Amino acid sequence: MADRRYPTADQIAIPLADESSPDQEFAVGWAVQHNRLFVLLLCSLGLNVLLGGWGLVAANRYAPAIQYVTLDGGQVLVYKEGTPTVNGVTINKARLRRVINEYLTSRFAYDYQNLGKLNDVQALLSPEAAIKERGRLTQAFVQNSIIAPQVKVRLELDMDNMGVSAKPDGEFEIKVTGTTYFSDAVKYPDPATPRVEQRVFLLRVKAGTPTNQNADGYFITVLPDEILQTSN
Repeated sequence: MADRRYPTADQIAIPLADESSPDQEFAVGWAVQHNRLFVLLLCSLGLNVLLGGWGLVAANRYAPAIQYVTLDGGQVLVYKEGTPTVNGVTINKARLRRVINEYLTSRFAYDYQNLGKLNDVQALLSPEAAIKERGRLTQAFVQNSIIAPQVKVRLELDMDNMGVSAKPDGEFEIKVTGTTYFSDAVKYPDPATPRVEQRVFLLRVKAGTPTNQNADGYFITVLPDEILQTSN
């Protein structure tokens, strides 16, 4: 009689050598899913780090499309995409500075040997200001005050600190400081020791239609007042 104390191989359901049990298959499946979830977690963390870094860079580079700044004249200066505008008038600071610098150096840096530049300033003036300027630069003034004494004036302007304040009717008041070095054939004949004066120029400018002689399109409407600050 056979011994029945132990179950047979069929009763135990021992898998063959090349087969896996249900428990083994479950363990393998769980390990695969776990590895996939771990990889997805790492990818998610990496993506969040990249997005966070991009957000910080974008925040540092961000500038509002429109900014409002109140100028000294009480006018509101609007910056739209980097272009300042007052009362609907766009300000190109580089062009404005160029016109102011050209006018002041041509008008007040006298040279009795080069008087042609005095005529060049007419193109930078409004019609009304041009009439007033011609009234100042009379033939008698040029002859007696520049040519006869052989006047030479070198003018150094501090354009980096040019002041701009908005005024009514789209005009801008400009304030520029400078230093003049004056020499002539009478009192200061030695160019190495000229008379030195610190000056402040106040004038007004308005944007207009560019011309061949004034491509920048800014025209001086009020001629400058020269305010003597100090004298050496």
